[in-house]
Amino acid sequence: MASPVSAFHALLWFLREAIEAGLGNVYFAVALITLAAALVFTFPRDGAFARRRLIAPLVILPAIWLFVGYWGGFFWRSRDPALHYGDWVQYPGMVGPFLLVLVAAFFIWRLDGARLFVGTYALINLYFTAALSFMSLMAVTGDWL
Repeated sequence: MASPVSAFHALLWFLREAIEAGLGNVYFAVALITLAAALVFTFPRDGAFARRRLIAPLVILPAIWLFVGYWGGFFWRSRDPALHYGDWVQYPGMVGPFLLVLVAAFFIWRLDGARLFVGTYALINLYFTAALSFMSLMAVTGDWL
């Protein structure tokens, strides 16, 4: 088990690896800029009430992949090979992508005027959730590819 500070450093390292080793800087930038432009064009302009309803997906969707990445950094097995946690430490990494899809589907279904915006935002978060789940599972099992 790592300290909270080293788990945060591991989370930052996971993010860097998700960008650089995942798609690569250029492809990641192109995809992110394209999706960010889509977010700007699909942002609901109905009023303050519609924008206030977006607070939940804007906070909850990134919280899923941040938690999964932090969890992997906290229970990183390679830091101390003698440590062996049970299989329970793998659950957040395995459940994270499915949870994000379910939560995103709920928000897309629930937010009438912002479905396209939430769907686009969910795609961005799905990339990070999948990448950090993969990194987290490698960290907690000690099996690195």
